[in-house]
Amino acid sequence: MSSNFEILPRDPRPISNDLKRVLIEQSDPHYMFIRWKNFLERWGISPTDTKYKWLVTSTTLTNHYIYNREDAISALQKEDDLSKAIQKQFRFKYIEHLESLVNAAFGFWLFPLEAFGPLPEQGQSRTEHTRDRGDHVWDLSAYQPELALSNIP
Repeated sequence: MSSNFEILPRDPRPISNDLKRVLIEQSDPHYMFIRWKNFLERWGISPTDTKYKWLVTSTTLTNHYIYNREDAISALQKEDDLSKAIQKQFRFKYIEHLESLVNAAFGFWLFPLEAFGPLPEQGQSRTEHTRDRGDHVWDLSAYQPELALSNIP
């Protein structure tokens, strides 16, 4: 399957509350960018005018793989069923929160590199940025990410 995406300049959904607490599985997202830059340097590839961005996505509640429109509809139905079961289990205690959930999108957000803090300066030792396997919650509400929507066949 070949994926392609339509990139919107900003996510049109009301996502500001969602962006206040974004869980990233690595507390220093710059780690992968630094590794990529080191790789290019080792291979003697000169810096280019490439514009780098952070791709941020999440898995579905039901962790389904989406390959076509039928898979997408099925996954959305299963998530809706799960949400209703949770509401029933907790006797609607959290209905205000569930009603404020943003509609699902099949794709990902694109953030500028500075969204996760400053990058190491040119010449700064890249070893000063260490890999941390701990999760970290980021407040990204100061940014309006682009939204890359999957063109599902």
